[in-house]
Amino acid sequence: MLDGPKSGLVLKDGILGSDRKKFGASLGPVWKDPKHKKAGAQSNLTYEQRNRQGPHIKGSFIMDILLKTGEDLRKRLTAQMDVTFAPLGKDAVRDEDLERPWLNAWEPVQKLLGQHQKPESPATDHQKCDGMTSSAGSSTTNSDISSSSTVTLAGSSSSSVQLIIAQAKQRDLKRIEEHVKASYQVHANNKKAMSSRLNRSKSKNSEMGGGGGADFTNCNIIDRQDVLRKSSKFFHEHPTPEEMEVITDSEEIARLRASYAYMYDLEVHKYGRDGKRRWSRFPFDVAARELCAIKANSLGPSKTVTCGFYEKYRMVKQT
Repeated sequence: MLDGPKSGLVLKDGILGSDRKKFGASLGPVWKDPKHKKAGAQSNLTYEQRNRQGPHIKGSFIMDILLKTGEDLRKRLTAQMDVTFAPLGKDAVRDEDLERPWLNAWEPVQKLLGQHQKPESPATDHQKCDGMTSSAGSSTTNSDISSSSTVTLAGSSSSSVQLIIAQAKQRDLKRIEEHVKASYQVHANNKKAMSSRLNRSKSKNSEMGGGGGADFTNCNIIDRQDVLRKSSKFFHEHPTPEEMEVITDSEEIARLRASYAYMYDLEVHKYGRDGKRRWSRFPFDVAARELCAIKANSLGPSKTVTCGFYEKYRMVKQT
């Protein structure tokens, strides 16, 4: 009995046992299984069939009507979305607005450094993003970067000073790159560990009629939020202004970090099994707020809203 202790009502003797015999041998009605658990369950149980004949039954059950209506609406909206987004194609569309902060910082540095170095073979398109640093599996330490040729400030010309600043800025950008790559791996490992725990739990339950595969989306909402907070915290912890040489503004660091996270994610998923470009949720799991701010500012005038005002916003129904 639902809320029996609160209402003060109790079931009569034998009623609970009788109901369990009557309804306990099924999975319940179809409308109570929105995720279709029966499809992945190793069970012979069937859905409860509603008796359509009786003195108090005047027509179809309201939940059956709502279930069918919702399914019809889903099919219509899905078809409309396919038509709307068809011109974009099935490949990922790069958002130049989200890439611009990083490119605006990286390209001038590379251009200036290139003017002070011997001509080298031109970089390929694949090297445009991934070639900015060593591969994701390698690490570039500050000592390795600092060991590159530098020019002392004493008695140096303006071009030499520009070169020194460009070298320092390059080291700052490389610190951001390496941290984003490390954050990507941490985020992937956190999600994989959570999914593995859920799969082990599902495997144990399969012997009792449960089962089926599991991924991060199927994890408990509390567990998912814990993973996302942990990944986001790691992403935002470094690099700090104290760790940088030229780029010491925290807002600028956050903007560059978010922009490169978007670019790096696209580069990692550039070559899928079907040859089409893919992407993951990583940049938006860890830097959604900053990416939204970059996009909003690129579209024209925008306004910043504090939480106190934002929480009081409400949708007004048009009459």
